Parts: sequence; structure tokens; C-alpha cells
Amino acid sequence: MQKFFFSSFFSFLLPEVFAQGAEMLHFKKIEGLSQSTGYSITKDQQGFLWIATGNGLNRYDGIEMKVYKPSLEPEKGQMHGRVIRSRLLEDEKGQIWFSTDLTVHEFTKQNETFATHHLIASNKQNEAGTFANPVIKLGDHIWLANATDGVFDLDTRTKKIIFYPLTERDEKGNLIQLMYHGIYDDNSKLWFATNKGLLSFDLATKKWKRFLEGRPFYSISYSKDTIYASEGKALIWFHKTTFHYGNNVFVDNTEFSRGLIRCLYTDVKQNTWVGDENGNVYCKAAGYTIFRWVGNINGNIKPKSHYPVYCFYADDNTLWAGAYTLGLLKAELDQQQFKSYPQEGSNANEIFVNSIYETSPDEILIGSFENGIIALNKRNNTATELKLPYEKRELAYSKSVPLIQADSLGNVWTSKSGYLFVKEKGSKNFLPLKFPVLSNALQVPQMWSMAEYKNTLLVGTTIGLYQVWKNNGSYQIKYLSRFGQDRVFNIWIAPADEIWIAYESGGIIVYKTIEQPVKTKHLFPGTNVRAISFDKEHELNWIASSSGLIAYHPRSGLYKNFTENDGLLNSYVYGVLQDKNQLWLSTSYGLSKAFVVFSDNSPLPTLQFTNFTTGDGLPDNVFTARAFHKGASGTFYFGTTRAVTWFRPVEIRSTSKPPSIRIIDLLVNDKRPDSLLSPEYIDKLFLAYKQNSLFFRFRGIDFNNPQKITYAYKLEGWDKDWIYSKHLNEVRYSNLPHGRYVFKIKAANGAGSWIDHPYTIDIIIQPPFWRTWWFYVLAGVAVLYAAITITKAVSQRKLRKQLRELEKQAAIEAERYRISRDMHDEIGSGLTQIALMSELIETQKKADEELKKDVGTISSSARKLVGNMSEIIWALNPRNDSLENLLAYLREQTLAYFEPFNIRYVIQFPDEVPFVKLSNEQRRNLFLVAKEALNNALKHSGADEICLSMEYKNNAIHFYISDNGKGIGENKVKTASNGLRNMRKRMADIGGIFDLDSGASGCLIHFSLQAAPSTKEGSTTFFTSFKKQP
Repeated sequence: MQKFFFSSFFSFLLPEVFAQGAEMLHFKKIEGLSQSTGYSITKDQQGFLWIATGNGLNRYDGIEMKVYKPSLEPEKGQMHGRVIRSRLLEDEKGQIWFSTDLTVHEFTKQNETFATHHLIASNKQNEAGTFANPVIKLGDHIWLANATDGVFDLDTRTKKIIFYPLTERDEKGNLIQLMYHGIYDDNSKLWFATNKGLLSFDLATKKWKRFLEGRPFYSISYSKDTIYASEGKALIWFHKTTFHYGNNVFVDNTEFSRGLIRCLYTDVKQNTWVGDENGNVYCKAAGYTIFRWVGNINGNIKPKSHYPVYCFYADDNTLWAGAYTLGLLKAELDQQQFKSYPQEGSNANEIFVNSIYETSPDEILIGSFENGIIALNKRNNTATELKLPYEKRELAYSKSVPLIQADSLGNVWTSKSGYLFVKEKGSKNFLPLKFPVLSNALQVPQMWSMAEYKNTLLVGTTIGLYQVWKNNGSYQIKYLSRFGQDRVFNIWIAPADEIWIAYESGGIIVYKTIEQPVKTKHLFPGTNVRAISFDKEHELNWIASSSGLIAYHPRSGLYKNFTENDGLLNSYVYGVLQDKNQLWLSTSYGLSKAFVVFSDNSPLPTLQFTNFTTGDGLPDNVFTARAFHKGASGTFYFGTTRAVTWFRPVEIRSTSKPPSIRIIDLLVNDKRPDSLLSPEYIDKLFLAYKQNSLFFRFRGIDFNNPQKITYAYKLEGWDKDWIYSKHLNEVRYSNLPHGRYVFKIKAANGAGSWIDHPYTIDIIIQPPFWRTWWFYVLAGVAVLYAAITITKAVSQRKLRKQLRELEKQAAIEAERYRISRDMHDEIGSGLTQIALMSELIETQKKADEELKKDVGTISSSARKLVGNMSEIIWALNPRNDSLENLLAYLREQTLAYFEPFNIRYVIQFPDEVPFVKLSNEQRRNLFLVAKEALNNALKHSGADEICLSMEYKNNAIHFYISDNGKGIGENKVKTASNGLRNMRKRMADIGGIFDLDSGASGCLIHFSLQAAPSTKEGSTTFFTSFKKQP
């Protein structure tokens, strides 16, 4: 066999080494696997990551792990066997093929069921324990390999299996066993590594062939006509058509020894990855020949463990690794250019950073909370503590350095232990300057802010404001007590020399001059200002505060506040650095980059935010106040509670690819819907009217930084507009009415890039049968028929009742008319005749006085009888059934009754009364009670004035009869004479009330009856009086 040996000088390969890049990969362990070893990894068409483990199949969406594993006694559709050491192979239908220690599985994700395929090798008596690794699916055929038996051809359409046994034997005549993780060469051949060379199986001729005989190979991979096979710690390349081969060159890390190569993998970009038993990871980029060490899954700095790599999978930006004990790990391939100190995994202690200053492009000074000033060499990542000439370690916070800042002359200022230090430009040492301190000062002064003011420095400290200047070669420090002892967090000198001071809380106070500190403005008193940055071109102040980022235009007084609702990562902003039309902001939860857009009609801009967190390469998400600095080299520096990070803005890229979106859980009335599909595959729901409470949980799949994904959803037919839920990925709708709906979801990555087309689910909630059109028609017909029938029956019944009532009323009225007529015509006329005859007798026999007396009595009685009969006739007459007629009759009878007597009497009745219908008994009893009361007053009171009045109020008739006589004796009132008893009884009979009030000045009788108006309305507004003088 022809051999080709590759050799070259390593110096010739150096350009290639540097061309491939020198960034190390940092692997992060992903928690949640069902078992701690990852044997195979793949990503499906939906974007989910699938991991084979020693205890089932795992699906990862960037946040959560979903586990599929068998029960104690697996049922139909469940997995058989737990240990999955085979490859995970997804076919064009989305089904995943793999093999457990018991059998081959075909997993249908749509309904989450497992189908098993039992393989039988013709050289074995039974199928027990037959394991086969899926190698490739071609058309309807899937090819699987078994280490000791050979290959199987499984027809996925007919489920027919054909076995092709191994035929190659070694020098001793033994069958050569293969490593079942084979590859397909795109040219109808399967290739396998064996301990006796390379084996190929021709799918067309169904024949085996061996190459590089006798060489022990362990793992295998394929890329563009070249096969890569591991041989111990070495790696050879082998051309599939020319059969040339040679050794590959490795560039190792001298601190890590290369071990047995266990894993080879070529990704879709044709980069080839190598993993060894010590956890080392090597990469040969597409188009290159050298394998370069890029990291170790156990850690890049003196790892404590050396777990091996078992498998790889790479997508656009992430390399996934499966390993023994460590399970699943990930490393970002497209790493952001954020540098930091201390690096993750290093032995250096964490630093709480207070301030930063760049002394040169390769060195910075870090003011820390507990470690003084640290000088960091960025090139070799070494740090040393910078000693200052004076320290007082017994002081509280003696190691804390709140600020390091340079003035316009290049002098560097800082403070520590109650001293101010300056390192003048060109000098190597810091000069100590002692702060003058008031006797009542509560703290040791520490510099927190600094600004240049009229050839002096204003220094804000923990106990107020100082002024520093140089006079005749020596520095002078003055405490400005007029500004108080509050901590001065920030100072900014406006172009007109106004002094803007931000105390620890309470906004910004603007002073006109230092000499006369009179407040001219108090800006944003409700927030805590942490930094002020001035944009000279646009005359705009950028103010970092606890309430967000404030854009303030001093000339107009206009401002705009940007918060999380506008896309800012967190509303507590510590620092602001400007870079042309961009701002970089440190917050309590990462860095935000804001693209500034000005319009012609407003001095205030709009901002478009891109956010960065630890998922983008930052060492920490919690940044600190004052720890932000723009170096002379153009490098931006920010400090956190754990480290300092730096970058050049032009090197920071925003992730532009939006995440894919999937439904991961769907409940109808808190239960899984009656669907054979899993939630990810449901695109339509047909529900009964009672199935009207829906719950959706969705996931934006972005493995780079899943915590930064934001969501928006909308239920068309219910929600008026999109609901932006930020990071909340679930929603519940309760008691939805029947109808048609479309549930839509969209997601955006940390850069704010939204997916182009929302994920949708069509939903139909069917109406109940009584809300359907056919039920409406039937119900309408039934209601119409029932309405006609009932209306007809009710109308006829009502008509009959009205007829009966009319007939009865007519009979009663007729009877009353007859009685009234007969009594008037017969009894009245007869009694009148008697009266006339008696008068005639009296006239004829004037001498007989006794006869005259008797006849006079007859005449008087007869006339009285006529009057009584007149009253009866009046009461029976239906034309008099009203209050108005009662009052008219009562007035008439009263006038006639009192006319013969020499007494004053008054009648007061309303000029207008409502139409109140009274029964015969009511009218008669009211009249008789009034008549009796007037008669008693005339006969017994001895009064010279009697008054009869009536008023109608509150739907009641009230009569009042009063006199100015001697009253009724107390004994008569108590014993109740016949007249009083009769009057009370008459009123009680008709449901009325009778009252009497008697005294020495006269008597008052009041009786009343409830009687509501009938058909007419009136009002008692005017009264007429009738008075008769004696």
C-alpha cells in the first residue's frame, strides 16, 4: 500500500497557528442531566439539544432539561433500557434514532413515543443484548453497526431488517471487531476504526475492506474526502480515494499533557475537534492542517480533575461536549472580546473594584475596597499592590481606595486612610497631603469625586467638599464647611462655571459660585445620582441614577428618563462612558450599550439598547459606582464586585440572530389537551365550550445567553395589542368566550432582535349547543309559537275578566242609580208631602196650640228625614266618588247648617286637590264624623268661632275642626261619650285615625285617612277661606 509521509518544520507552520487564533475556550458545566455522563449530543430541527446519558434521553432548551427514561416495567411506547451509548441520529421526519443496552429505539417527538426494533444477527441464537449504533439514514434505510457482528440495514417503511456480518479477519483468522461509531463518506461507504486498521463497508457491493492493517485505531471522523483516525495520542489523516495518509501536527499547551484521543468530530463548518482522556480539546479549523489546543473541559488553569471527553457537537456559536462525570458542557465559540482580571478559574483573589485609571495601554491602577491600589499588567495578567507613602491600618476601611483620577495636567490623584495623594506627571511616587478635618467630623475623609474649578480642584469626600490648589510649589487644602458634611458622590462644572454637586442622595444641587454657595437649582431630588457625563456637541447631560439614565438638556430644562421599560438592562445605573453616538452604561445587572439617535425637532434623543451579561463573557453582572473609565488608548474599563473588565467598543459585537420560539407546555383547564401531539407540535386546538381556560409556557431557544431572551404574546380575538412580558415565558387565559382565536408568540435576543414570524396556534372554542345557529333558529321558532299561543290565551283571559268586571261594575252602578232614584222619587216625595200637610194643619188650626206643637214636631222630623235621605242618596251616587265631591258637599252642608246661628265659622279647603277616589263607606263616614264634630262644637262648646279645614299631604286626607270654646271635660274625654265613640269607630271602620286635643282655650279634632291619587294629579298649593261673621 502506498504511503505518504507528512513532514515540515514547525517554524513553517507558525503563521498557520496564529492565523487560527489564540483564544481559549472556557467550558461551563450544564446542570440538570438525568445522569452525569454524556455519550452523544445532537440538535434537532426545532432547535432543542438532545443528550444521551447512562440514565435516559435528555432534551435541553437552554434553561430546563426534560428527561425521558423508562419506568420499572416499561409499557408500550416507553423506552426499553436506560444506558444510551450510541449516537443520536435525527432523520428528515424529526424522529431520533438511538440504541440502549437492550434494543434500538425510534423516538417520535410529535407524540413522545418510543418504538423498538429488535435486531437479530444471523450468527446468534437470539436477539438478547444486541446493540447497534445508528450511523446514517439514506432514504428509507437506516444503517446501524454492531461491534462484534456487523451492520444492519433497517427499512423504516417496511420495518424489514437485513444483516451483513463482518467478514474481515486478522492474521490469526479471528474476526476483526470494529468501533461501532462509524462514519459515512458521502460516497456509499461506511468507515470504522478497529484495533487492526480501518474497515470500510461498501453499501453498493455489500463488501468489507481493510486499510492500514495492523494499526490500532480508536475513534474516527470525516471531512472533505479525508478520514481522521486516532491512534493512541496521535492522529492520522487518510484520503479515501488516493489512500494517502500521514500524521497530523498538534500544538499543545505545555501545562497540559495530551492523553489518549477518545473523540473525533467534524462540524458542519468542517472544523475538526479532538477530545482526549485528560479533557483536552483541540481544533483544526476548516482549511488548515494543524490541531491547536483550545482548552480543557476540566478548567484551563491547573484543573483538579482530568475527566475525559466522550463526544462533541458544534452549532453556530457554541461547542458542546459530553464527558464522563461532568455530563454536559458548553463553550462559546464566538466569544465577545471582554477581558477581565482575575480570570475565571484562576487562583487570583476576587477584587471589589471601586475605581480604575489607565496609566498606559498595558497597565491600569485599580482602587479596591479591601486591597488598596492594585497595579495590573494586562499583557501578562499579573497584579501587584501599589504601596502609598502613608497608611494608618488601624482606621476603618484603611485599605479602601474609593477613587483614582487624573487632572488635565496629567497628575494622578487618589486617597486612602484620611490622606489625599498626588503623583505629579513625570514623577514615580505619590505625595501625601493630609485632609484638614473638623473636630465634629463623623468619618475619616476619603476622596469620592473630583472636578477642576478655576485653576483649583474641588474634591468631594465622605464628609463634604474640599478645595485644593498649588501655591509656590506646595499644595493647599481648604475645607468648605458651607457645603455641609454630606458625602459628595459627584461633581460637574458647567460651561458657565456653575457647580453641580450630587450628594449621596437627593439629586443634584446647582450652585452659582464656591464663595457664595446659594442654591440656584435642585434637580431630580427624588433620585440618587451616581455619575454626570456631558455631551458638548448636543449640550446634553447624561445622568446615571438609581432611577435609570436621565438625558437632561440644561438650556431648555427638558429631560427624558430611560428605564427597563425602554430596554435598559437595569434601572440602577452606576456609570456612563461616551463613544461617538453610543453610550456604555454599567448597571446592577450587567452592561448596556445605547445607540443614540437625535432628531431635528427635539434636543432629546431616542436610545436603542443592547445588553450584555455574564452570558456574553462579563466576569460579573453586579457593577459598582465610580468604577468606570475611558483610557487614553480608547479602552473602556468597568469594575464589578468581583473583577475588572475592559474592552474596545469596536470589538464588541451584538448577537444578531434571534432565538427560535417553541411551546414547551400547553394546558386546557389545567390538563393536557386531548391531542396525540406533544405541545411543541400543536398548531391547532378545537375545544368544547367548557374548555375555555388555557395555559401556555413557551421558550425562546438561544443557547448563547438564554437569560436575556424577552417575550411578547398576543391572543388575537382577546388581546387588543401585543403584551411585552420581558423575561416571563408563560401566560394564562381564563373563562374565554367561545369563538376563534390565534395565539401568537415572538421572542428577542439580548440585542433586541425579534424573530421575523411569530409562532402561532389557531384556537377554536366551540359554542354550547344553545349558542349555535341551528339552536337559535329552533329556539326562535319555538319562542315565536309560544309567544303567539300565550299572548292569545292571556289576551282572551284578560278580555273575559274585563268583561266580567265591566258587567259587575255596570250592575252595581245600575243598582246604585236605581236606589238613588227610587229613594228620591218615592220616599223623598212622600216625606215632603207629609211635611206640607202638617204645615197646612198648623195653618188651619192656629188656635189649638197643642195641635200645632205636635204637627210642628211631625214637620221637623219629616224634614230631618228628608235631609238624612238626601245624605244617603249623595253617598250612594257613584258620581260623588271623589275627594273633590266630598269637599263640595261638606262645604254646602256646613254652610246650610250654620246659617241660622249667630256664630263665626271658617271653612278652609284647598283650591286644588288631587283626584282621589273614595268608596261609599269612606265618603259617608268622613262626612258623618265631620258633621258630628261640627254639631258637638255648636251645641256644647259655647264657642263663638268654629273652624273646619282640610289638607292633603303624603297621600293622606287630613280634616281639622277647632273651636275657641270651653273644651271637653277631662272626665268626658276619659269615659268617651257616645259621640266620641261613634266618631272613633267610624274612622276605625275605614282604616283611618281619630285624635282629639281639648283644653281651656278650646278643642281640636283631627281625623285622617290614607288615600293615594288615582288617575289625575294635583297639588295642594292654594287655600281659600270662607268666613262668616256673626
